[in-house]
Amino acid sequence: MIKPEVLDAMVAAGCTAEQIVAAVKADAASDDVRAAEKRGRCCT
Repeated sequence: MIKPEVLDAMVAAGCTAEQIVAAVKADAASDDVRAAEKRGRCCT
């Protein structure tokens, strides 16, 4: 999960909504992969 402070920094740096959404989606996907690896069955 992306911390709210990181999202605030992205907004302050002038990131577009599309860039922020892409970062959130990428973070969620990596969370899913880490969870699968933890369960012992990677989904790459």
